[in-house]
Amino acid sequence: MWINTVCFSQYPPDTFYQTYFIDSTLSMPDYGNFVYDSHLPYNVKITRITDYNSDWDWYPVFEYAKTQPWNINATMYKFYSVAVYNAQTNEMIRELPGSELYPTYWSNTNPDLIFSFKENGMIKQYYVNEDSIVVRDTISGYEVVKLGPGEGNIDIFDKNVALVGKKDTDLYVIVYDLENFSIVTTKVFEGAWGNGTNDFPQYVDWVSVSQYGDYVGIMWDHNNTSEQEPFNGHYGVEIYESSTMNFIRRIAPYGNHGDFGLTPDSEEVFVQFWGTSGSINA
Repeated sequence: MWINTVCFSQYPPDTFYQTYFIDSTLSMPDYGNFVYDSHLPYNVKITRITDYNSDWDWYPVFEYAKTQPWNINATMYKFYSVAVYNAQTNEMIRELPGSELYPTYWSNTNPDLIFSFKENGMIKQYYVNEDSIVVRDTISGYEVVKLGPGEGNIDIFDKNVALVGKKDTDLYVIVYDLENFSIVTTKVFEGAWGNGTNDFPQYVDWVSVSQYGDYVGIMWDHNNTSEQEPFNGHYGVEIYESSTMNFIRRIAPYGNHGDFGLTPDSEEVFVQFWGTSGSINA
């Protein structure tokens, strides 16, 4: 589906929000148990699914919200790249070899499969039931390779993913084919990594494919770029064709918290918390 229009819409429309106060009588349930919060118009069952793990010296938590904790059929969830749990019983299924896999992302088609994108360019697949790792490819020639970095999607078909590579101060967008384990195309943005760290570039916030994988979005860092002071002409949220990395258009002059999604009519959109008249759909 070719994106040929830019639309802005406010969501939700002017809405009256009712305040509900915290029920101070509730106490944290024991590990594995639950409480009901009846302070809302309907009872909410709250189950405690984590406890301090002395072996890890860590209280397990989910990763950043854009890194989906649940697998595609919601039968399992994971805490970072540390462990996988049964979503019905909340019992641990696998303790993951975290250092070998981090960062990890669930497959969008196979509920048993986890993808791993290592900073050294290695691409792996981990199968939960077999507890096995398969190394599929290594993208070489970069100081570091990132998904996002930190924020980004694999398309819903497990076909395309957009990675970024660092070479000195240059940033490379790498569109990668996860079916054939090969690079589709790359595009260099000279100087766009700038003086950033190995974890985060200076001028780019994140790079991602859209839900169908046909487009690549680049959100430029609004702290370092703007319409008034672009980086080599770049700012806001830009859309590129994933097969060629040819520029299509800028869909917003300012980038804020946002992500790619699908409408009920299966149209690809980008939604963020800012726009000319509210959230942005593009």
